[in-house]
Amino acid sequence: MQSKTLTTKPIQDQPSRNYAFDHLKTTMMIGVVVAHAGLTYMVLKMGQIWPAKDPHVTSLFFDLIVSYLGCITMPVFFVMSGFLTAMLVEKQGVKKMMSNRLNRIFFPLLISLVTVVPLTAAGFYYFEFTLSGLHSPYVLALKRVYSDGFGLQHLKLMHLWFLYCLVLFCFIGGIITVLMKRMPLTARKTVGAFSFIYNAKAAPLLFAIPTFLLLGLRGKTIIETPVTFFTDFSVLAGHAVFFFLGWILFYQKDILRFKKSDLFFCIAGFCFFIAKIVIYGKWGQNGVAGYVGAALNAFFVWCLVFAHIGLYLRYFNSYSRLGRYLSDASYWIYLVHLPIVLVLQTLLIPFALNAYLKFFLVAVITFAITITTYNFLVRDTFIGSFLNGRRYKRGLPN
Repeated sequence: MQSKTLTTKPIQDQPSRNYAFDHLKTTMMIGVVVAHAGLTYMVLKMGQIWPAKDPHVTSLFFDLIVSYLGCITMPVFFVMSGFLTAMLVEKQGVKKMMSNRLNRIFFPLLISLVTVVPLTAAGFYYFEFTLSGLHSPYVLALKRVYSDGFGLQHLKLMHLWFLYCLVLFCFIGGIITVLMKRMPLTARKTVGAFSFIYNAKAAPLLFAIPTFLLLGLRGKTIIETPVTFFTDFSVLAGHAVFFFLGWILFYQKDILRFKKSDLFFCIAGFCFFIAKIVIYGKWGQNGVAGYVGAALNAFFVWCLVFAHIGLYLRYFNSYSRLGRYLSDASYWIYLVHLPIVLVLQTLLIPFALNAYLKFFLVAVITFAITITTYNFLVRDTFIGSFLNGRRYKRGLPN
């Protein structure tokens, strides 16, 4: 009965598990770790956003990599999350969706705020104290975190801002769904308008318009990330656009439409990215150049959102034991990788290695530690059940 209240029924040929999204989630998770591993070796100083900076080795290569991954990974995550949340609503209803999101997102967020966040804060202090030449820097870092109230006095989210946004968006989406069921005509018009834009040849450029307007409203050239629970509405709205695109996307009959222009949007996205870098490098990010850069960034992000979904639907929409395993592990990797990255970056400071080798070691060792701990400490334990809803046997699935 639920689908009858909406104009367009959910895609009927969609499998119960979207294998393309499994693989895409894994790729984006790898992108998040790679971006964090590269931040310390950028030439550009990130200030309080990322105070850990290796004073000995930097490379513009990491500025490009971090700029690219930092702009594309979270929008893709939000689109997939919106799509899968809508699927959950369709199958189980709004109440069970909210219960699921509380158990799978909100409670892990609360636990991580008193475990992962303090360890991440300690990682930044460890980096700082090591550079200062202090004795026993990690002990001092832990003491500093303890004296700071474990980082909770300012309610800093660190990288957990994504979970915070998901909780908010799912709650808002649930309310909107209930209201839409009481106003079927409004629902039809909403889905119909979305379908018109979605099927347009220039769809990414049309979806980029609200992103550009939100950037212009704040005078920013990139979509910011919330750092505290009390953040600006326009910052949340910048990410909500992607989530609710994914939500309404579930009700489209032709999700495979993404495959029609995936290669074109991929090339266009890279062109917009290069143009954005050229604008920033030559004219900076102020005045007219800032608005041009914001527009290019919005076009770049939306083109590559469409491109990534299309490419994965085309080439990776089939079951893979390794793909499923890494998809299951990605939540754990996301939660715990940042303190590991910071400790490894700190340990490598004294070594006379180039930035590329340091980055490679940080990324590879981080993946090795997170996947190993997932397999032996999480996958078949109560932690795995807490994060993923059930326990799985160790090793690759059948």
